[in-house]
Order: sequence, then C-alpha cells, then structure tokens
Amino acid sequence: LTVAPPASFDNVHVQNISGDSLSSTFLIFIKKEVASHLHKSHSENLYVLEGTADMILGGVRLSLKPGDLVFIPKETQHSVY
Repeated sequence: LTVAPPASFDNVHVQNISGDSLSSTFLIFIKKEVASHLHKSHSENLYVLEGTADMILGGVRLSLKPGDLVFIPKETQHSVY
C-alpha cells in the first residue's frame, strides 16, 4: 500500500484500501476543504495521518492533528476546512 496522493489532484483524492459488503476503508487526501455533508447509510471513522485541519461535526468545532481519531455517526453533518 502506497500512502501518498498522486502527483497532481484537485482538492480531494480518495484511495480505496479495502472493503466487503459490511465495511470499507479509504485513504482520503484533502488539500483545502470538504463541504458539509452526511452519510445516510453508514458511520465513518477518520484518522489523521499528517497535517492539521478544523472540522465541524454535528455543530461542534474540532481542531484535528496527527494521531486524532474521530467517529462520525451516520446521518451526522460534518465538514473539514
């Protein structure tokens, strides 16, 4: 598994790591921001590998740094900026 984005990509690059009918794992590289959204059918775990960002999770502001793990319940609005 290569943990690096392609040399050139716009704002977000998603790399599928593994998955089956019950679970999926993605490596997501974010340059700028991810607009507010929610997932109707699944929860999400977010682990920060490098860099820092601010996140709004269900109306609460979080400051993210390497090593942080955030659980995002399904149907919960969240954004990264």
